Amino acid sequence: MVRPKTIQIHLPSGDPKEAKIAEISSELGKLLFCSRKNLEFLKNRNERNNVGIYFLFGNQDSDKQGAYIGEAEKLFDRLKTHLQDKEKEWFSSIVFFTTKDNSLNKALAKYFESYCIEKALEANRYELKNKQSSNKAHISEAEEADIKNSFENLKLLLTTIGFPLFEKLSEGKRMYYFILKGYEAVGEYTNEGFLIKKGSTFEKGFRPSSTESTRKQRDKLITEGIIEFTEKGHRFKEDYLFNSPSTAGNIIAGGSTNGWLAWKTKDGKTMDEVERKK
Repeated sequence: MVRPKTIQIHLPSGDPKEAKIAEISSELGKLLFCSRKNLEFLKNRNERNNVGIYFLFGNQDSDKQGAYIGEAEKLFDRLKTHLQDKEKEWFSSIVFFTTKDNSLNKALAKYFESYCIEKALEANRYELKNKQSSNKAHISEAEEADIKNSFENLKLLLTTIGFPLFEKLSEGKRMYYFILKGYEAVGEYTNEGFLIKKGSTFEKGFRPSSTESTRKQRDKLITEGIIEFTEKGHRFKEDYLFNSPSTAGNIIAGGSTNGWLAWKTKDGKTMDEVERKK
């Protein structure tokens, strides 16, 4: 059961793009965010010497953001090695999760790191940049329970500040279908937009009503390997989130379409009927 939470977010400089400190008032966890450009913020914080979990976020040429997960006994010392690594020039944001009383130790942090990597891979929201998964350290049953509780708080805080690393795209609720010329695409209306499901198919061509934007977006999805060619048409190789049902519909139809009318339930009700008029 999801319970109400009170989250406090402090902006040390007044600019949310530079630095943020977020915490759940009733919990021990504390999250610190800063841009790569504003590393002085972390350098001057007492928490820089805490044990904790850190995340590097950024992207290169893909729509899918990249993420790296690590653990550190002294955060700033660990970051120095990443800043000198040419393979990590892609990241632009740093997030550090620790506790207000610095109660984590090396073994707990190693377990936490491994658990975070596992959950990030399950969610498949970001392109995980870790070259190999971390081995879980041996901890007690009680400590494992504490880590899993801390993880839920971390997950909530990360999502709140704009990094839904552990949030699965699919909510597993009502599905909508776009059936055209024997092809079938399946989608889901979520809190973040319209999600086309893996395995959805559609024909290769474009309609006269297609825009340059639709053509470029479809080409980009093909280039990035999200859409693949098959003998019978195109197919989505993975779930993909669009900002609206119409944008998703345009890709499927190969032309302009009203997604609120084109996407329908199994019993033929349009999204407009189900979502807007309920």
